[in-house]
Amino acid sequence: MADFMCGNESSEEEDSETPEDAFVRAIDAQIERYKAEKYPLLNTDTQKYNCPLVWWSKNATNYPDIWKLAVRILHIPATSAPAERVFSVASNVISKKRASLTPDNANLLIFLHDNAEFV
Repeated sequence: MADFMCGNESSEEEDSETPEDAFVRAIDAQIERYKAEKYPLLNTDTQKYNCPLVWWSKNATNYPDIWKLAVRILHIPATSAPAERVFSVASNVISKKRASLTPDNANLLIFLHDNAEFV
């Protein structure tokens, strides 16, 4: 009993690895491999642009878990121009004369404006 109180005995729960632990260990290993790899610079000596999305699409099988995170981050627009365009269209659709439009109808009109070439 003295050994138990001192913490010298280990239980089976401490020895077994949870799925979360295995996942964290796998991600840590992928991050270490990524850090060790020589990945291309964004601009080469010849000023040729290397798109990170192309690199990640080619290396997705090497880094399956962090690839998902990279794609989510790299698809975020670098500017606010798309959002500004949506607000500009919304201000044209929802004018003083059309201020009583329901939100659903306003969304539908903005959607139709942006997708007019497909309708």
